[in-house]
Amino acid sequence: MDQQRPAQPARILNRRDFLSRVAATAGTGALGLTVPPFKFEQSLLATPAKTLNPIFVAGTLVAVDRTQIQIHVSGGYQPEYIAVGIAADSDICRHGCGSPPQALRIGDRVEVGTRTIEGARQATWINANPLYGWGVVKSVTPQRIVLQPKRAMPEMGYTERVLLIEPYSRTFAPHETFGSASGLVSGDVIFYTATADTPNELAQTAWAYAVYRAVHK
Repeated sequence: MDQQRPAQPARILNRRDFLSRVAATAGTGALGLTVPPFKFEQSLLATPAKTLNPIFVAGTLVAVDRTQIQIHVSGGYQPEYIAVGIAADSDICRHGCGSPPQALRIGDRVEVGTRTIEGARQATWINANPLYGWGVVKSVTPQRIVLQPKRAMPEMGYTERVLLIEPYSRTFAPHETFGSASGLVSGDVIFYTATADTPNELAQTAWAYAVYRAVHK
């Protein structure tokens, strides 16, 4: 009897790994730090032929309901508009993680990890208005970090940014801690990933996802 080869599991881009490693590598070249590089098998957004990556899509939210979102992808990628289904286990981060689809707003910048179910995309996670950056800790409490951009980077476009620490927020200072920034002190240089309430990439308040201490005061 012929043996059938077991089905291969679908490739999925893990949100926690994606955001944590983006934070770990952000700005390392500018500071001359050595951090293991984060590489995907192919471009996150698209293949060389400008077709969308099957496990990731990013763009502007143009429609949303309880079961589906529609995203506009700029830059000449095909298709330009793409529908992604929402399942019971799709993790949505907007005003924190575990949000319902109704929390999403038309015009949000979204990054979405996807899987293919019966030929259709389905979201494994959705990040609304993601922010990635680095800066110097001006002040800190267990639930709040006030950052100033490095003087060498005035193009950051803001004078201060507040990162709010939620129960899911991960701080590495140097050991991993959930829900607290107590390992940080004023003067530390950090890299971070976060989500904001507005698509404006210069938003001054955001909810931290992963925070890495790069330089200790």
